[in-house]
Amino acid sequence: MIRTLRSLPAAAAAGVWLAGAWLAGMAAAADPATGARALVLEPVIGPDGAPFVERGWTVWQLAGTRSRFEEGRLALVSGLLARSPETSPPPAPALSAPREVVPGAPLRVYLWATQPLARVQVKVQTAAGTLVSARAFAAERAAGDPRTGVWVAVFGIPSTAEQGIARLMVAGDGGAEAGGAGVLEIAQPLFVGARRFGEEEIPLRKGLGDLRRGDDPVRAEQARELWALLGTWRPVDDGHTERLRYPVVGARRSAGFGDRRLYRYDDGATDRSIHNGVDLAAPEGTVVVAAGAGTVVMARFRIVTGLTVVIEHLPGVYSLYYHLSRLNVAVGERVEPGMALGAVGSTGLATGPHLHWEVRAGGVAVDPDVLVTTPLVDIPDDLVTLFP
Repeated sequence: MIRTLRSLPAAAAAGVWLAGAWLAGMAAAADPATGARALVLEPVIGPDGAPFVERGWTVWQLAGTRSRFEEGRLALVSGLLARSPETSPPPAPALSAPREVVPGAPLRVYLWATQPLARVQVKVQTAAGTLVSARAFAAERAAGDPRTGVWVAVFGIPSTAEQGIARLMVAGDGGAEAGGAGVLEIAQPLFVGARRFGEEEIPLRKGLGDLRRGDDPVRAEQARELWALLGTWRPVDDGHTERLRYPVVGARRSAGFGDRRLYRYDDGATDRSIHNGVDLAAPEGTVVVAAGAGTVVMARFRIVTGLTVVIEHLPGVYSLYYHLSRLNVAVGERVEPGMALGAVGSTGLATGPHLHWEVRAGGVAVDPDVLVTTPLVDIPDDLVTLFP
């Protein structure tokens, strides 16, 4: 899905000049011709009072950046660091990222790179130390320079994330061209708010209870296979960037995303789990359609999830369809939104006919309801530049 950059205004596309209203508290210089303001990168001063050089690269920072020296290395606390072999500062990049999220929310981070980058990694570390990450992909390329442009990372905040201040980190490097040194580091706070999830109790008759608790090596291998698949990141030539659609029309919502479940077995034992998707109850045989365009990467029977389909929409972004009564697609097949994948059923661990629909981004289950109302990728017309 690499495109020529067209949505950003000329000022933002230049990678230098951005509206002054966004730059409160940051060093900026005004363009005397237009009145626009540019972010100014300044050299980091080392312990010896001279501009700091690391691995042969001059290190630059944006005003307001906080960092510290640890055993001769520079560690970023918050702000922006850029490494460059030049004696003058590189153009400052731009970033669009949320300041606040809730558990289970999909997270999109957009980076306008003004230095040539081969890879961009985005991470969030929660207040309790949980780390989630995703590789970004090149969504738009600057005309005339295929090495720079807009990078996008789509991933999620776990539904179990604790309330508090998390840390959003972005790192980009130029690959072999950069000699193994990172060329860009950004860090800023991200507040994870509170969220209440539903609760439900599910009685399981003996057969289903044994299915869930049984020590089956085949089931364990199927689980490993699925988690490995959902953790796979690979380039996607024609990804789905628009909103998703509900895969069953007229269904009844029988369970919600993030529900805290209590399973009660027939022998009196109990077990708890978290529901990572939404359950859409409908009569057996009701058609199930693709929530968005993509490639089928799994279409098979699994012990717990029954007849299962997994679609890859974007690098690291997958939708999952469980408990089907039949399969209409095969691995490797390209599907479009609304294309029939199969039909509602009750195969696997299911107490009645329904579709379990789940979306994973960066390996993390995210709330599908959000992605029905907002696009998977929506590059801002103006990429807001950094920090508080």
